[in-house]
Amino acid sequence: MIRVMDIKGIPVIGLQDGRRLGYVDGPVFDENNCLTGFILEGKGLTPSRKFISLDNMLRADRNSCVIYNNHSIEKLPFGSKVRRHSSHEDMLGKDVKNTKGNSLGVVKDLVYSTETGTIQGLELSRGFIDDALEGRNVVMLKDGVEFAEEYITVGRDSNE
Repeated sequence: MIRVMDIKGIPVIGLQDGRRLGYVDGPVFDENNCLTGFILEGKGLTPSRKFISLDNMLRADRNSCVIYNNHSIEKLPFGSKVRRHSSHEDMLGKDVKNTKGNSLGVVKDLVYSTETGTIQGLELSRGFIDDALEGRNVVMLKDGVEFAEEYITVGRDSNE
């Protein structure tokens, strides 16, 4: 699984020769809001058209994104059915409550499957100090998440 904000700005490393091939920029989504890959950071006035698909990412974590070599970088075609934003992003900043109405935190990031590109969970923040002392919690969609206009309800009764 991958959190979009965790890997934005990290170096892209070619496994074959160990060279840095660029830096991860923003995510790319298909018409079904599935994560398909990431744009490589561009230089100059025009946005980058270089793209790394999830299929070409051997490993990605907070430190680096490893691909086989520079041939794993593709050109993002003009007029393709990919977008730089997902409709899921409207969840960012929403309050998350348990079934008793207690706040569990605010959605700060989305967690995606690296295999399917589908959203798997929500990373929650309880404030700067709690995040620094205890870290952030992740609520998986399989935990019974319900989406309302103003907040998100998680189908568990604890404050975990």
